Order: sequence, then C-alpha cells, then structure tokens
Amino acid sequence: MHDLMHDMARHVMGDDCSVIEPGKDVVIPYGVLHLSSSCPGSIFSPQDLEKLASLRSVFMYGNMNEDSISHISNHMYLKVLYLPEVLPDLIHYLQNLQVLLLYSCQKLRELPESICELKKLNYLNLSHSSIEALPGSIIYLQNLQVLLLDSCPLPKLPEGLRNMKNLQRLEIGYSLRHLPLGIKELTSLRTLSMFPLSNNSGAKIGELENLNLLEGELQIVPLENVESLSEAKTANLKCKRNLQSLMLRWSGIRPWDPKGSMRIAHDEEVLEGLEPNTSLKKLEIFFYMGKSISPSWMDGLRNLIEITFYHCKNCEHIPPLGRLPNLRVIHFSIMDSLKCLCDDKENMLDDTSNMFLCLQKLDIYNCPNLVSLPSNLPKLEALRLVECDRLLSLPDQIQSFRDLNKLVIINCELLSKRCEKEIGVDWPKISHIPNIITDSPG
Repeated sequence: MHDLMHDMARHVMGDDCSVIEPGKDVVIPYGVLHLSSSCPGSIFSPQDLEKLASLRSVFMYGNMNEDSISHISNHMYLKVLYLPEVLPDLIHYLQNLQVLLLYSCQKLRELPESICELKKLNYLNLSHSSIEALPGSIIYLQNLQVLLLDSCPLPKLPEGLRNMKNLQRLEIGYSLRHLPLGIKELTSLRTLSMFPLSNNSGAKIGELENLNLLEGELQIVPLENVESLSEAKTANLKCKRNLQSLMLRWSGIRPWDPKGSMRIAHDEEVLEGLEPNTSLKKLEIFFYMGKSISPSWMDGLRNLIEITFYHCKNCEHIPPLGRLPNLRVIHFSIMDSLKCLCDDKENMLDDTSNMFLCLQKLDIYNCPNLVSLPSNLPKLEALRLVECDRLLSLPDQIQSFRDLNKLVIINCELLSKRCEKEIGVDWPKISHIPNIITDSPG
C-alpha cells in the first residue's frame, strides 16, 4: 500500500514531491511541496527542515523522530498532514492546515483543546485510532466538513455538536452509545454511518426527520429503544431519496429472557414505521423478534438489489421477495421458524414464472425448519445452503438453471445424502453445475 501511495504521489506531483524510503539515500530538493516517508524513526537535519519550509503536505508512514515532528509545527503553509503515531503539541500553529489524518494512530488517546485554532481544517480522520474523548472545543471548527471516528473506543460526542453546521460526513463506531441532542440541526449532513439510540439520553430517532440529504449507508441501532409505530415514523426515512443502504438492527436477546415475548408486537410495529424511500438498493434486518416480516411498504422497494435477514428467530413469514423486480442477492441467517421462502400470496399463484427474475445469489444459513426452495430462479448463479436440516430435496427445475455455477451444501443431513456425487437421488439434477461443494462422502 505504501508503494502504491508513493507511486501515486510521484505521478500526481512530479518533481514537487519527495519520497523517502528505507535503504535509500535521503535527497530533499529545495522548495519541495509534498513529502512522503516510510522510514522508521525519520530524523530531519536543520538543513533538511530549511528545504521543507514551503511544504504543503506530509505523509509519514513510519514512526517519526519526536524532534522532527515538533518542527513540523513551524511549517505555516502545510495543508495536509498524516501522522501514524503521535500529534505535535504545537499542532495549532499550522494555521493553514485543511486535512489532518490520524487514522490507525494507536498512541493517540485525546486531542488537545487547542485543536479549535485550526480554523481552516475541513477534514479530520481519527478512524481506527485509540481516541477516547474529543475536546469540547472541537465544535468551534466551523469549516470542518468531514469527521471520521469509526472503529474508535469513543463513548460519546461533544454536546455542542449541533453547532458544526458545515459538517457533511460523520462516521462513527459501535462504541458510541448515543448521539448528542440537536443532531437534527446538522442539515448539511450527507453521510451519517450510524444512528445509535439510547433509552434514557441522547438524540431520539425523530432527529433524523429533516436530515434528508443523507446518502450512502445508514445503520439505526438498537431499535428496541424506539417506543412505538408513531415514533418510528418520525424518522421520515421515506423522504431520504439518496439513501442507498439501510440497516435496521435490534439487540439480540437470550431465549429465556421474558422481554422476548413483549418484543414480538413491538418490533412488528416499529418495522412498519420505518418505511424507506423506494430508491433504496440494500436492506438489512438484524435481531428482529416479530413473527412476520410483512411491512406494508416492502412491495414498493422496486429498486432493491440486496436484502439480508439475520437472527430473526421468531419469523415465520417473509415479504413477497419474488415480486421485487431488481432483487439480485438474498441472505437468510439463523431463521429458526422459517419454513418457506415464498409468502402465502406467492404460494397461491399458479404462475410463478415472473418471480425472482433477477436473483443471482441465494445464501441460506442455519434455517433448521426450512422445507422448500423457490422453483423458478432463472438467473441464479450461486446457491449456498448451510445447516438446513429439514430441507429434503432441491427443486426439479434446478436442472434448467443454466447460469448456476456454484452450489454449496454443508451440514444439511438429508440433502447432503441426496446430492452425493454419482449415487445421490438429486445428483442428476445438479451434475451440470461446475462448482459443487458438499460434505457428503462423495
């Protein structure tokens, strides 16, 4: 990766870029604008530092000598800085700094309060660092547009986050317990990777209502902290036309927990209220406790390409997925109560030729009560069946699935025997498939 970055730097910046690599002589021309180093413990002499007076960007891929790091603070023209280890105490001297990259900075636990003096900073990446707290002064970075905090042990954000009106991209991780009140005022937000919900503090789901510029992926967790159908509707997901991927996640619950039975009706109500825009491409539902996944809006997701159901152990009925014209990928995982992949309406139809017209990948894991598969999958390319003990056979029509090039059958006791090479009852149905993986003796 470092070699690639160095090559890109040379290509884009030409003679204005100086690249320092292990085992090679350090030659720094006067007036160099961009510096990249992957040498551990890089030390720059006073003469080198004089040559670097006009620096615009610094990328340090190895540990840098602390004295050299402190001298970086004197480079008033510096706009881009990447450091993998520590942050100079005098970082606030870099008044023209626009991009500060501290991702994977494992020694970094906190930022100095003086960070607020970087008035021109618009991009701050702290992802995969060890940052445990953000200073309250960070809210005064009024030009900050991108704040990346994913995979950090960060439990909360500053309460005044609502003041960062120009923030367009906010990426956070699972360690964050809730968002601060007032997140609804950040109407310029285009990326909000996750909306964590608390049952006693922080922003409620209704603060999503007017964040209608959101695009890309959004995760909402955990949804048991949404009280009702009416509260779920306040998220106004239907008006978020640019949202491409939506994860709706509840918390897992132990089988003996009495809250499980109370959540059945609750989860079904909340799901009904979380209607997304019809432009959605990907939908994931995790740890849902309802007996039926049948929101009234599912039929309208005509642009949906991929759907995942994970650990929905009570679910007996699923929506009419076969009628979604662009659906290409389906994942079912740990669906203890699911018996059939078609809903009742689809089962009553005599003509199923218009079902699953675009489906290319069907992945089914740990569905112990599943007894049948759809019979018409004309575009299917990959079928994976794992731990489906009651699945007795494959549909006869599988012989006509000409695009099917991969079949995986693992820990499906009855089906594995039927698909045993050369001697299994279902072998003639599948012998045309190029890649077959089973745990049968053959």
